[in-house]
Amino acid sequence: MRRPTIGQKSTAKRLKANRPLDPRAIKEGTAEAPAGVTTVNDLIRLYVADLRRSPKPLRTLDHIEWMLTSHVGAHIGTVTLPNATRQILKGVIDKARDRGAHSMAVALHSRTRLMFGWGVQAGELDANPMLQMETPEGAEPKENVRPLTVAEVKVFWHGVADVLPEYCRVPYTRILKLCLLTGCRVSEAAEMDVANIAEGVWTIPAGRAKNSKPLAIPLNADMLAIIGDTKAGNPWGLVNGKRIDGPMVSDKFCKCDVPRALGAPDYTIHGLRRTVASQMDEMGIPESTIALCLNHSDGKRKSVTRGYIKPSPAVLRARELAKLELKRAAFNQWASRLREIIA
Repeated sequence: MRRPTIGQKSTAKRLKANRPLDPRAIKEGTAEAPAGVTTVNDLIRLYVADLRRSPKPLRTLDHIEWMLTSHVGAHIGTVTLPNATRQILKGVIDKARDRGAHSMAVALHSRTRLMFGWGVQAGELDANPMLQMETPEGAEPKENVRPLTVAEVKVFWHGVADVLPEYCRVPYTRILKLCLLTGCRVSEAAEMDVANIAEGVWTIPAGRAKNSKPLAIPLNADMLAIIGDTKAGNPWGLVNGKRIDGPMVSDKFCKCDVPRALGAPDYTIHGLRRTVASQMDEMGIPESTIALCLNHSDGKRKSVTRGYIKPSPAVLRARELAKLELKRAAFNQWASRLREIIA
């Protein structure tokens, strides 16, 4: 039998790359792309690199890169561009919606659509598969995301481990408990890097924060007991051979129906931050200090006078230290209160 010529080989390779995939056959981290064929991961890398070359890079560029990498690349990153169909991309958006992250679903839809549109202009693909995809519904009304009651906090603390599967029980329980102690988002806790802890302070980088502003959290004894004495890297270990990220924890929280199992079926994972904020408020901690703990911005525009003021590095450092002490006192007070609740 005659061997195929070079031209026949390249034609067969191109046909294989362009052959549509069955979305049901795509599993996270298992799809393989032919060598030399552009994948979704390649598109993310090229798109972010182009954004960084802009004369005025976006302030949220690090967050955009994290969002595309964690939510798109982690699920369909090895899918080739011809196979990145509307149905497959919709599945990525639906993952966020299924776990109740409606705002993230909207942000993912918008940014992924822009990325594929850029890919068309750059000649990486012929058409944008997201052009006819409707924008998902926005975030549910805030009143539907409620804090836990004191009784529910106790049940959650002692019972969440029993609801989670054995293979992820220990790390996911530690992550969720750290969220309840710190008020940070699940993704921020799940993707913690011990390298960001210095002198007892854990700094969440700007690229991981929703408002693209770094958050310094002074760690007390209760928080350190959960994190452990890991010297470097990832404090949670691997689950199924993969490093843990926020979507992994949120998905399992929803699929295991943790709220219903704990007797609070209307509770969502996004209520952990509200629980911390509400309990701090009941303890008399000022709202301005709670905002510092949760890394919230007041949304106010700077005054003209503020634009004239150029504080020295020493003044800026003194202000940050003062804020850190306010947060330290608030977190210590909340930890003490939490110990009383779960006793």
